Amino acid sequence: MGILSGILIAGAVLVGSKVLYSGGKALYNDIKEEQKRRNTPCLFEDGFTEEQFVEMVVEAKKDIKRLKKYYVETAIVHGTALSQSGLSEWKFTIDFNDYGHLTGRYWIKSDNIDSTLPKVFADRISERIIQNRR
Repeated sequence: MGILSGILIAGAVLVGSKVLYSGGKALYNDIKEEQKRRNTPCLFEDGFTEEQFVEMVVEAKKDIKRLKKYYVETAIVHGTALSQSGLSEWKFTIDFNDYGHLTGRYWIKSDNIDSTLPKVFADRISERIIQNRR
């Protein structure tokens, strides 16, 4: 291995470590921003009350047969769905808190990433939020 090869390898290591550092920093910033969003209290000042939001969730649930249980905690919807086989259940949450406001944007966490059920439910709720915002 010559001097030129050694210099190229050292340069590649420096560039690689810079990329890893900037990627790690970006991930850290994303996590901090996510915490800030979630920790901002939802005030229901966007044209409807918390009770009206719950009514939107109830309306959106209609005709989703595999959605067995759900409840609303401020701007977060928790759900339990039945598997397609009907032998087991799995859980998901849909977070509608967008820095303290209900804008129609949402974030899903699900035990079953292959299922579209949480997204279908979230889209229905989101449509109602957007239609009712002032």
